[in-house]
Order: sequence, then structure tokens, then C-alpha cells
Amino acid sequence: MIALLTGSSELRRFGHGVLPKLAILALTLLPLIFGGLFVWAYFDPIGHLDRLPVALVNSDKGADAPGDEGDERVEAGAEVAEQVVEAGALDIHEVDAAEAKDGVADGTYYLAIEIPEDFSEAATSAAGDNPRSATINVALSNANGFIPTLLGNQATQALISAVDAQLGEEVTDRLLLGYTLVGEGLDKAAEGAGAVDEGAGTAKSGAEALDGGIGELNERVGDAAEGARTLDGGARALDEGIGAAAGGAAELAEGLRTLQAATDALAAGSGAVADGVDEAADTVGDVTAKVAEARGRAAAVLGDVAEALRDVPLADAQALADKAEELKTRIEAGGEEEDIASKVALLQAGAREVAGQLAPGGEYRAGVDAAAQAAALLETGLGTLKDGSQALVVGTGALVSGSQLLADGVGQLTVGAGALREGLVALDDGAGELHLQLSDAAGDAPRFDEADRAQRAPAAANPASGNLTDEEPSLFGVGLAPFFFSLAMFMGATIIFLVVRPRIRRTIDSGTPPWRAVVASYLPAALIGQAQAIAVYLVATLAIGLEPEHPLGLLGALMGLSAVFVAVTQALNTIAGPAPGRVACLALMGVQLVSSGGLYPVETQPRLLQWIHVVDPMTYGVNVLRHAIVGGQPGDPRLQQGIVVLACVLAGAWLLSAVCTRAARRLKVSQLHPMLEV
Repeated sequence: MIALLTGSSELRRFGHGVLPKLAILALTLLPLIFGGLFVWAYFDPIGHLDRLPVALVNSDKGADAPGDEGDERVEAGAEVAEQVVEAGALDIHEVDAAEAKDGVADGTYYLAIEIPEDFSEAATSAAGDNPRSATINVALSNANGFIPTLLGNQATQALISAVDAQLGEEVTDRLLLGYTLVGEGLDKAAEGAGAVDEGAGTAKSGAEALDGGIGELNERVGDAAEGARTLDGGARALDEGIGAAAGGAAELAEGLRTLQAATDALAAGSGAVADGVDEAADTVGDVTAKVAEARGRAAAVLGDVAEALRDVPLADAQALADKAEELKTRIEAGGEEEDIASKVALLQAGAREVAGQLAPGGEYRAGVDAAAQAAALLETGLGTLKDGSQALVVGTGALVSGSQLLADGVGQLTVGAGALREGLVALDDGAGELHLQLSDAAGDAPRFDEADRAQRAPAAANPASGNLTDEEPSLFGVGLAPFFFSLAMFMGATIIFLVVRPRIRRTIDSGTPPWRAVVASYLPAALIGQAQAIAVYLVATLAIGLEPEHPLGLLGALMGLSAVFVAVTQALNTIAGPAPGRVACLALMGVQLVSSGGLYPVETQPRLLQWIHVVDPMTYGVNVLRHAIVGGQPGDPRLQQGIVVLACVLAGAWLLSAVCTRAARRLKVSQLHPMLEV
């Protein structure tokens, strides 16, 4: 009771005048800086990223890509730019590269998004020879602030992911179209393979017939080669015979030319002989009386005639020569002039006959000339025939060589035809198997019409996607509220003891038990702390719009956490004294801020802070507040752990305050004259 009365008297100190009342009001409202202002300021910054100015540069030049009806012009960069603008996630400004660079540098834009020149080409490269991913360049400047740049970059990545999904659908649609075209191609290939199979069967039959025909041809070619060798032997014999005949014809022609020349000479002499015979006959008739005188002369003439006739290669001429010599003999021997005259008459007639035969136009002369001409023609013809026979010999030799080569070639052709037949048998079997395989493959090939592609392309382009099956992520301010509320309660507890005394000297000096003295100082501060907790709760729920999962739980958590932190700050001030105690409170607040896990997971922080995290009261205060604001999962022990730990901290703080209060009954000189007052 004494403690309660003492506590109430401490509060009554602020009931006189306006300024003390304003001080109490200020103490109550100051925690709203963290518990209200900070939560409100950062309540939903991500939801307002559409106000974040971002530059967009479209440098894409487009590309040609295969489509349903041949090559189509693709302007992927323009499509992406349009999607980014229409999405409205950021405040997009379409500018050129220079303006974007300058804007990021001077802070006009927090970052710049560039669609490069080869964007369309890369986006449609999956079916080409150089497949690659399309890239989007993001330029930022840390001079524009870390958090804005971070948030803008995250939003940009989300946009890029959406664009990537859209491009993926388009590329997948083209791939599905390609699969359909492959199926159609397999149909045609199967038809072609069937035709090849039929052709291979026909070719196999033809190859078998060809093999048989080539075997027969091989036999015929062998016979032809043997005949060519026989023909070559006959041609060589014919050439030799024609050579001999040509030699005889040359000799005959030469003899006939000699005979013709002799006949010409004899023709000239036969005329003289005929004239001589005529003269002899005349002489015989005129000079019979002078027989004796003329006998010698007649005998001489007859001798000359006989010699001339001997030179003529005719039987009649030789006979006449004999008669001339016989007559000469008789004349020389003497005889009957009448007989001589008759003989001379006969000689005269024969001489004229010989002269007529040897004269040009005579039968004998014509025969000799015809024989000479025929012999010349025979010589020329046999020479030509000789040349032809020699050419025939050369030709038959070549024929023998060629027929042998032909025989060898036909032999190789026989072997090749056999191999061809075997190969075509294998081709026929393989073509049949190919036809079956292609038919099966064509049946198994996927076929997608436009509706199928529209349904399958999104699933194929995005095979995995995130799906929150339990809770939606909270707003930024909601997520940070437990941290800011804990900070507000500790800061509020710290500033309370700037005005309220952490221990009342009168109570200590009166001999009141230490625990009563602690309660007497604690109760006024705790009441102000509860007012702070209620103020934070009302502002957060009514003014800011925070909707806690457990409203009464949040109010109870704030009030309980305030009670714990008031006890902690009271203990520090009691242990160290007012001035050092306030400094210690500020230091402890700083340590708790970085080790409570209210901003970042403690596992990402230095090891020392991870150790402090376990004993940090604010850690458990944040856990309790999170459970009250966003709720907890079944089996989550952190709420119970937080309540137990905070209760232990409260009891420990009271115990330390009581021990220090007991020790404070003995007043020291340093307490009368402190070296530093705050």
C-alpha cells in the first residue's frame, strides 16, 4: 500500500501546471515516431512503384523468322516495350540511349532498361544455327539510393520475367509448329520411302535379270574375242597374199610397159619391113632376069627381115622370120624364080598383116595397150588393197586388244552385277524397314493445331511457377511493424525515465523493503508505458490501417512488452545511476536493433550478432508481435517461447532493481556530487 501511495505521489508531481502535463503527453506520444510514423512511411512502398521513374530504351532492329506462311517480320523489342508500358508496374519513360544515360546520372530516372539491337534476332534464334537467349540490359546508379535502386531493380526483374514468359510462349509456339511440320515431313518421307521400297523391289528384279544377261554377255564376249583373234590371223595372211600379188602386178605392169615400148618400135619397123617386102616383090617381078644379080641383094634383104622379125615377140613374126631365112637360103642356093615369086607374094601379104597388127588401131596393138593399162590399174589397185589390208591388220589387232579388254570388263561387270544384285536385295529389305519405321514415326510425331499450340505454349514456356498455397506475402510496412513496435516500446521506456525517477530516495530512506521501493518507482513509469502502447495500437489500426490477425493479442503484446522494457530500463538506471543508465539504455537499444532479426534474417548477419540474438529481449518481443499481427502456424513455439522469456526478463529486471535499491541505502560521496548529470 505504501508503495502504491508513493507511486501515486510521483504521478501527482505532474498534475500541477501545464508543462508537466505536456511532458506526460510528450512521453506518451514520442513512441509514435517509430510505432506510427515509420510504419506509415514504409507501409506499402512496393505498391507504389508505379510512381518510380524509369527510362526505357528500345534499340531493337527486328528480325525475320519462319511462320505459318513463310518468313514473318518480328519486332520483339517493340512488343516488349509495349508490354512494359502497359503493365504500369513502373513509371516508364520511353527515351533514347543518351537521354536515359544522362537521366540515370542526374537522378531523373532511378534506372534505365535497354532492349538491345539484336533482341528480336536472339528471341527467334531457337530454330537457327546460333541459338541464344535474348537479353535486356538494366543500368542503375547507387548514387540514387540503395533502397530505391533495389526496389526498382526487383520490379524490373519481375517485368523481365513476365516478358521472358511471353517470349517463351512465342518461341515455344514456333517450336510446336516445327514439330507439326516435322510430322508432316515424316508423312512425306514415309510416302517417299514406300516409293523407294517399290522401286528397290523393281530394281532388285532388274538386277537379277541384269546379272543373268551379263553372264550370257560374258560368254558371247569370250566367243567374240576368240573370233577377233581368228580374224586377225586371216587379215595378216591376206595382207601377205596381197603383198605378193602387188609385187607380181608390179612386175607384170613393168613387162607390159616394156612390151608396149617394143611394140611401138616394132610397129615402126614393121612398116619398113612391109615396104621392103613390097619393094622386094616389085624387084622380083621386074628383075627376074637379073635374078642372079639380085639374088644376093634379096638374100640380104631377107636376112635383115628375118632379123627384124626375130625381134618381134609374136608367133607369126617368128614364122615369117623362119620363112624369110628359108627363102634367103633358097635364093642363095638358087631355085625356081616362080616359086620364089609366089613366096615373096605370100611374104608381102604377111608383112602387111604384121604391119597392120602393129600399127596404131590394130587389134594386136590395141590389145597390148589395153593389157598395159589394165596392168597399171591392177598395180594401183593392189597397192591400195595392200594399204587397206595393212589397216585391216592394225584394226584386227586393235579389235583383239579391245575384245580382250571388253572380256575383262564384262568379267568385272559380272562381279559388279552380282554385288549390285546383293546390294539391291539389302536395299529392298532396308527400304521396307525404313518405310515401316518412318510410318511408325509419322504416326508417333506430335501434331498441334493453332488451338493446341495456344494451350500448350504457356505450359511449355513456363514449366514451373510459384504458387502461394498458404499465405500471401504481407505489405512492407506490415512486415516491419513488429520491429518498429518493439523499437517504439523500448525507446518509450527509455525516455520515461528522463522525467520519472527510476528510484525514489524518500522511499529508500524510509526503510521500505527494496521490492516495494522498486514497485513505487516502476508503477508510474509502467502506467505511462501502457499509455504509449495504447497510443501506438490506436494509431496503427485506426490511422494507418494495420489489420492485425489478433487485434486484442496485439494490444496485449504491446502493453506487455512495454511493461518488460520499462522494468529493463529501470534496472539499468538503478544499477548505473541516472546519467550512465540512460546511456546504457541507448546502447542496449542499438544492440537490440541489429540483433533482433526484425529486419534481416539473423543467419545473414555476423556471428557475434547471432550469439546476441539468442539473449536479446527484443528478439522475443518481435516474435510475439509477429504472431499477433500476421498469425502463426500450428505447432509454432515462438509465441510461447517469447512470453516465457519476456516474463523471465521482467522478473530478472525487478530482481536487479531490488538488489541495487537495497545497496543504495548507503549513500556515497559520489552520489552527493555526481561527476556527470543528464
